[in-house]
Amino acid sequence: MGGCCSSNKPTQSDGSPKDQYNLVRQESVSMEATSAGKQFIETLEEIPLLSSISEADQHKLAKHLVERTFSAGDDLMVQGDVGTEFFIITSGKCKVIVKNDDDEEIEIAQLCDGDYCGEQALLKDARRGATVRAISDSVSFLINIKHFNKHPSFFKQI
Repeated sequence: MGGCCSSNKPTQSDGSPKDQYNLVRQESVSMEATSAGKQFIETLEEIPLLSSISEADQHKLAKHLVERTFSAGDDLMVQGDVGTEFFIITSGKCKVIVKNDDDEEIEIAQLCDGDYCGEQALLKDARRGATVRAISDSVSFLINIKHFNKHPSFFKQI
């Protein structure tokens, strides 16, 4: 998959443009308030680019988790866009799509609970290599690059 994703195995929208733009609801989630932090840290250990971050720094990152809900058909990320977020899918199912030279969408993989995508965005201003689209209503936890960049020690460890 070219390093864009990995596969291991709802709130209601009010319909407003702002709500749809924000992909429904975002909410900060503290590691202590949910098992998301634990899941996030377990997932970090499986990501070659991020597995070398110290446990203390993994906990710092986990405190910046944001929950985002996607409806079936919503894009988590779009091929060609500059990446700014790293996603961990906590429920639902998504497909990974690339456009070929004829601008046709080709599904190359599917992602589900515990899978992740967008980790390259944490390391460099890279354009997305694929589109990830929700097949079913899905929930993801994400880390925005601005939170990652607040901790320069992460880069020294990678």
